[in-house]
Amino acid sequence: ESRLSTASYHRHEWILQGNKGVLVFTLPINKEKSSILEKDYSDSISKIKAYATASVKEKLTLVKKEISTPTPLKYSLAPILKKDEFETTVDFQKRQAKALIEWENEKKSIDIKNAEAIKQYQKNVLDAQKEYEEKQKLFEDDSYRSKIYKAEIQEATQLFLGRPVIRDLKYDADRQKMSAVMYSSGDSSFAQNVEFDVALANAKSTKEDLESGKIVPFVTLDSNLKVTNFKIVTNNIKISMEYSMVKDANTIKAYEEFIAKYPNSTLLKDAQNAITRLKELERQNQIAKQKEEIQRQKEAQEAERRAAEAEREFYTIGRCEIGSDVIDREKWSTETGRGNIFADGLFGKIQEEFVIEYYGTVESVAGNKVKVHINDWKVKQTLGGGFLAPKTYQKYNLQERAEKKMGKAIFIDKSRCSK
Repeated sequence: ESRLSTASYHRHEWILQGNKGVLVFTLPINKEKSSILEKDYSDSISKIKAYATASVKEKLTLVKKEISTPTPLKYSLAPILKKDEFETTVDFQKRQAKALIEWENEKKSIDIKNAEAIKQYQKNVLDAQKEYEEKQKLFEDDSYRSKIYKAEIQEATQLFLGRPVIRDLKYDADRQKMSAVMYSSGDSSFAQNVEFDVALANAKSTKEDLESGKIVPFVTLDSNLKVTNFKIVTNNIKISMEYSMVKDANTIKAYEEFIAKYPNSTLLKDAQNAITRLKELERQNQIAKQKEEIQRQKEAQEAERRAAEAEREFYTIGRCEIGSDVIDREKWSTETGRGNIFADGLFGKIQEEFVIEYYGTVESVAGNKVKVHINDWKVKQTLGGGFLAPKTYQKYNLQERAEKKMGKAIFIDKSRCSK
């Protein structure tokens, strides 16, 4: 755990030759990479290469994006209006015609939305397939795989080696070169000799500044972790380089880690302002999400209310006075009826539900029950929309079901009467 912490704080100081910039360190997430962290290796190179290989395997695994099939919107039931006692027949017919026009317009709107949904679904499927094929082609490209491997080698180097540390500084005045042994803060077995040019006039101060930490090494390694370039930079440059990476990450955590590491940096105020800005952005996003959730709940409640109202209207038979004409409606689903009916709809095969209307006359009212004599019936519509021709419902034995009530008296709960 201490190695991971060290690596996350010093990820900028090792650079793999041939790559521009430095990748931000990320914690391993799969079991294979986690097992590599726990396993003992004879040397850092083996561990780094094993980790990089596992990372490449993870990143180059092709996964097809799943596209959910849209659920088609259904039509609401046809409007069922009742003539008011103080409404003329002409006015009632006008109101009825207006309601039917609005209902037809609503059905057209639903048809358009369903068509748009399936069109978008088909586009998403094609886009997902195209993206999969492009990735498949890219992942088979040797140069791309090599690029990914080098990047993962770099990340693993940052993870396991931590930061470069130099000791045993010695200066050769005749050659004007300074030599040292470079160690790794993350791997005690890592050690390499380094040598770099230092002018005689600057040699003493350079050595003192390196030993005090005022200046630090910045190292370039090849894929076998051999030093290919070694240079010295001031701590301010190092801090600026690290802060540049923090800004690229642009997360509250990254800025907080930077502040914890460099509490006296001249960039402190900028980092604090960035945290304030990101927290405000998080707050605004949270408010927006809350508003969306409130709106969603309101719409869901309204939809439930309308559904409940439509359900009540559906099961209301009419005025329950002796001699009055009433309508008893029944939903007949293929799940409970015979025939196992399926309709070829816009979104493939969907199960149908039919509405049978029984037309009757109130014969008597006793207690909570209304006695109704059934005179006729009709398959008015399907809940999925559209009217059924006799040959259709005859085909699926709807006629056989409906005619069982013909000419008979049925008893209906009085609560279904209109007030």
